[in-house]
Amino acid sequence: MESRRKCTIRALSFPLAFFGLVCIACRTSAQAPDKFGPVMLSANVLEEEFRTNRIQITWNENLLVSSLSLPSFKVFLAGSNLPVAVLFGEYYAGNPTTTILRMSATNWHYRSNYYVIVNNCRDLANNVMAPNSIMGVTWPGRPTSPLPAGATPRLTITRSGANGLRVSWPTNAYSYALEWTTNVMRVGPNSVAGPWCEVQPMMANPYLTSPQSGTHRIYRLRKTQ
Repeated sequence: MESRRKCTIRALSFPLAFFGLVCIACRTSAQAPDKFGPVMLSANVLEEEFRTNRIQITWNENLLVSSLSLPSFKVFLAGSNLPVAVLFGEYYAGNPTTTILRMSATNWHYRSNYYVIVNNCRDLANNVMAPNSIMGVTWPGRPTSPLPAGATPRLTITRSGANGLRVSWPTNAYSYALEWTTNVMRVGPNSVAGPWCEVQPMMANPYLTSPQSGTHRIYRLRKTQ
């Protein structure tokens, strides 16, 4: 039987999920005590339809809830050391054991290369993990190769429902951020638009929006790597 409850860890909300375990009594030889801290096995982006800013980390064993806090989890854009804020975390005990991090959209670029650094997490035997444990972030839907160096991805804008818009681009153009502006500073063949704003907060492809009546936007893709 599965049960769930919420608790607060160090003033940071961290929903917990406890999974019922079936225990079978049997006679076994005594096992050596666990002397090793928890280890990250994988870190995958959950590519959901309306958001791509959640990272699921899989662990080799259950974690000590009191050792979990958001400052222990750091996420960086590879090659730039650009940090991405972790806004929220969830912990799920069981098999497999996972933590899910919800990232800020600032400095978060769709299908770019990130890595996670984690400290201070402990297992149920109170063993602490190796300091500055690092894991590369994987995008499960990322294509095997990017567009050719000289290729320019094309944006497609279509209607979605009665008042919505659907903005999309080729799925193998994964090192681009979607930006928008409402201003055209000069018209004609040498027109200039801007300033540009990065789409917030969910940088999914396709990007779905419902602009207010009477407003207009200009969209573009910006190369992030």
